Amino acid sequence: MIILLTGKPGSGKTTLGRLLLASFAGANYPTLHIDGDAWRVMSANKDLSQSGREWNIRTAFAAAIAVHEVDPDGIVIVSMVAPYRALRDALKYATLNVLEVHLHSSRTKAFKQPSPVVYEPPVSDFLDVDTDCSTQVCVEGILEEVTRRMEALEANSTNGAGV
Repeated sequence: MIILLTGKPGSGKTTLGRLLLASFAGANYPTLHIDGDAWRVMSANKDLSQSGREWNIRTAFAAAIAVHEVDPDGIVIVSMVAPYRALRDALKYATLNVLEVHLHSSRTKAFKQPSPVVYEPPVSDFLDVDTDCSTQVCVEGILEEVTRRMEALEANSTNGAGV
């Protein structure tokens, strides 16, 4: 499964990505966290134009898909702004095992600069998480949805319905 944590800067993507990674520690499947800020540094792409941002998003998504293809039972957590709905939707349609988690908060994060990019919120097939609640409540809500989806996939595969 690919868990895509997305939202405006300061909404808690990296924090929740790290907490989810820790929650999956000791599970019987491998887990990987791809963080958008770290991805941008590793790729050395400092181009913040739309084309530069799209390149970072596409390559991070391609890496997530590749890891998922190698081990479909594993968990890949991607935490990045990914402001363009069409790119997020393309990921969801490239592999059916994607949970998009839209994070948002009414609190202003003083340490974050306002984003020059307009974030396009999802309109279908996503989990909405208000990060004004505690991180524990947020993680528990995401884990409940992951469990529900994994059980549904398992039931489909044992019934011969496929994925």
